[in-house]
Amino acid sequence: MTPGDDVDDDRALLAAHVAGDADAFAELVRRHRDRLWAVALRTTGDREEASDAVQDGLISAFRRAETFRGEMANGDCLSVIELGADSARLRQEKRLVGRLMCPGCGEIYNRYSRVPKQDKVCDVCGRGLVQRSDDREDLILERFRTYREETYPLVQFYQNLGVYHLVDGMRPINEVTNEILEIVDQKKKVLTSVVNERK
Repeated sequence: MTPGDDVDDDRALLAAHVAGDADAFAELVRRHRDRLWAVALRTTGDREEASDAVQDGLISAFRRAETFRGEMANGDCLSVIELGADSARLRQEKRLVGRLMCPGCGEIYNRYSRVPKQDKVCDVCGRGLVQRSDDREDLILERFRTYREETYPLVQFYQNLGVYHLVDGMRPINEVTNEILEIVDQKKKVLTSVVNERK
């Protein structure tokens, strides 16, 4: 079975659910809940919040299933951009365990590599800097493990759809931003040509 077959099969299940099949949505949930939970966990960093997010999303999908247009095919209009990071280098450079953030203006510092002029005070707005509660070595290692085991399998799925882009997140932020904008601009060009062909 190819990824396209899975998409068609999911569409059929969704149509059956909308038509009143009591088991169809349960099958969709069974097929996708682990992936959804892995993405939610990676996003939230908290198991309980991830579970709540998936539950809320599935309830919303259940209630609004009849509004799903189902027009996406082979990744149309979809781009998945992953900011790649070398976990060993992140640990060696203490990028995460040393991270300090300004709750006022959002400026980011690091105790080891980008130290503020005044200890724990933002150079930009003067507010006190904070460290995220999940920027601890043990939790960081858990996030890397979770990514490898639960989230990384999504990469193959999106690669098969032809919508996956890996951006080296270890480079300077302006280079990372420029590469992301290039991906988005390229997608816009493709979409524009598709729309023009359909006219």
